[in-house]
Amino acid sequence: MKYVRKHKGEIVNLGGLEMQFAPLTIGIVKNIDEILNVLFKEGNIEKQIEVVVELAYLSLKRNYDDITREEVENLITFEDIENVTQALFKSSGFVKNMGDESEQKKT
Repeated sequence: MKYVRKHKGEIVNLGGLEMQFAPLTIGIVKNIDEILNVLFKEGNIEKQIEVVVELAYLSLKRNYDDITREEVENLITFEDIENVTQALFKSSGFVKNMGDESEQKKT
């Protein structure tokens, strides 16, 4: 997988690889209400995983031209989902740090 740094973003270790998540574009997140509803609504975990994988793929594709959706699916483990979701939201400017309550209170 060839890395071409085009966009800064959050770095997450996936399967021993340091992957840099680029900010999501407006075109990708224009339906953010639907995305958040799927991600944070209890229930259909399969749909939640699909959304995380799709967003991760679209983000990573901005820095890794030849990465495939299948590769992204195979890089992300179940225990990586929270870190990937945080990286997507942080790199795109939605939150400063989802895990740091003191940062959340400042905004």
